[in-house]
Amino acid sequence: MKNLSISALALALAVALLSAGHASAADVKKGKRVFAKCKACHVVNKEKNKIGPHLVGIIGRAAGSVDGYKYSKAMRTSGLVWDEETLALYLKAPKKFVKGNKMAFAGLRKKNDIANVIAYLKEATKYLRCPSVAAEAPVNQLPSAPALRYSFDNGAACAC
Repeated sequence: MKNLSISALALALAVALLSAGHASAADVKKGKRVFAKCKACHVVNKEKNKIGPHLVGIIGRAAGSVDGYKYSKAMRTSGLVWDEETLALYLKAPKKFVKGNKMAFAGLRKKNDIANVIAYLKEATKYLRCPSVAAEAPVNQLPSAPALRYSFDNGAACAC
């Protein structure tokens, strides 16, 4: 009987731990909904600057490096490279993380919203790189327009 209670307790603990991990996993669909707040100033699917710079190839890109966008001196000289950690800190409090930057957005309060937006950014820009870099992308999911411009994670670009 004692072994059965220990087994049941262990099973319950394992289920609880797995459920907690699943609940905190980033959700791309929720991230897309949260990103709706960002759409007035940013795009993820084309290299077109709006009020803010485009976000194509944001992961791995140096901050302040999008051609044709007029960044603040603070952003240009920040030395940041956008990854999940730097994006999370920036999205929480942009004005505090890079003092003197010109983004007007106050930030996202909820950790889950931040994680979800980052998951969305990673997914939305996943195939917007040169095919040689995104070899894992199925051919039918790569853009097919003539004279395409692909972006690398490090901010470099190529035209195909």
